Amino acid sequence: MIEIIETFDEDLIREIVTDDNIYPYVSDDFSPDPNKYAPTLGDHLHWLLIRDEGGVCGVFFVHRINAAIYECHTCILKGHRGMKAVEAAKSAVSWVFANTQCKSLITHVPESNIAAYNLAKNAGFTDIGTIPDGWLKNGELSPLKLLGVKKCQSQRQ
Repeated sequence: MIEIIETFDEDLIREIVTDDNIYPYVSDDFSPDPNKYAPTLGDHLHWLLIRDEGGVCGVFFVHRINAAIYECHTCILKGHRGMKAVEAAKSAVSWVFANTQCKSLITHVPESNIAAYNLAKNAGFTDIGTIPDGWLKNGELSPLKLLGVKKCQSQRQ
């Protein structure tokens, strides 16, 4: 059973985000070296720890953009991907809508990250659009897919 718990443990967050199987996919050309990464904590910033009977599975980072829209970022450890990640993402969406004033949750995914895109789709997010040159990685611009889910949509799942 997946459990979503808000965490403020900076060391644990840093360890997950900078994992060798996560950081290359969530960092861009302006991200710090993994050894210098420090998670941001504060009001309207939520680090949601994903746990199951086997231990820590990853984190979701959720932050408020405005009064209605929040944005989420996904960091799932390698051994916990697949259907477990889908369950975790659905649980995190439910947590956000139950514990914040969020009306619409969005995420953005580099076009090349098919696994993250499929995770978002399987968790109930729908395509909103694409920013053609929205992701700068290794000096190259590539498209960034935008996806979202509204509070009323997630309640129907």
